[in-house]
Amino acid sequence: MPDLRVRLLGMELKNPLIIASGIPSTKILSNFIHAGVAAVTTKTITPEPREGHPPPTIAKTPCGYVNAVGLRNPGIEAFLGELKELKEVALKEGAYVIGSVAAGSVEGYVRVASKVEEGGVDAVEVNVSCPTVREVFSASLNLKYLSEIVREVRSVIKVPLIVKLSPAYPDIAYVAKIAVDAGADCIAAINTVTPALVIDVETGKPLLGNPEGFGGLSGPAIKPIALAKVLQIAREVDVPIIGMGGVTDWKDVIEMMMVGASAVGILTAYFIHGSVNFIPKILKGLESYLRTKKLKSIDQIRGLTLKYVR
Repeated sequence: MPDLRVRLLGMELKNPLIIASGIPSTKILSNFIHAGVAAVTTKTITPEPREGHPPPTIAKTPCGYVNAVGLRNPGIEAFLGELKELKEVALKEGAYVIGSVAAGSVEGYVRVASKVEEGGVDAVEVNVSCPTVREVFSASLNLKYLSEIVREVRSVIKVPLIVKLSPAYPDIAYVAKIAVDAGADCIAAINTVTPALVIDVETGKPLLGNPEGFGGLSGPAIKPIALAKVLQIAREVDVPIIGMGGVTDWKDVIEMMMVGASAVGILTAYFIHGSVNFIPKILKGLESYLRTKKLKSIDQIRGLTLKYVR
């Protein structure tokens, strides 16, 4: 049987599949764990509860989905109970939990990161790239602020620190270097592509409830962008990368690893497939690919594309 295990930040993942941040329900995340993923990332948690943007918060398009949820979450104190239950499921199944955090200030990031670490997460993801929450996306625009967030969070937590970046940067590798220099142990890329807009042709109104109308595009359409961004980072930064953006099947996972990802994030595929049942199909596809290529380990394909580009 081909070996799907990969090492990431001291964790031995049973396969490269990680559920990216955005699933609102810890029950659904538990279902993903039971389906066989190696790790799940919590919804992004903030210091205080957030109502998020008014509905509708997601719109289907021919090429994927546009969403503007606005980081709806119960706040860190209320979330700790959910986190405890999720960790129990993960421990039973040999999976890991990554806690995603965001705030409108450096102090807020520090507080939530400390709390989720106390709650038992195996790593912390700093979300500095949510495109529909201005106080969070501002960290994408102000690199000095981004560096300060990463540096201060790194100074107070002991678990590995992941920084999730936006595809909006013209030179994402430069930003990744700034994050790594400030203390990031891993880069997650990419968040949704923004601005994206869907219109109701009957009224002319934007379909999303976000007062600005805009959202972030996810799904198959952004995979070529994500692959390029991951490759750019992999050429310049010597830390693990969690590649994500438009991953829906086993071929997409292979491509992400070929451009340098150590593990691969999945999210929109859940909405496309309507259940977690596609996860075993991806795992079987990966095993079949490795057998066909006569490869013993999936880690043998990581970074293959780097040999063919300058």
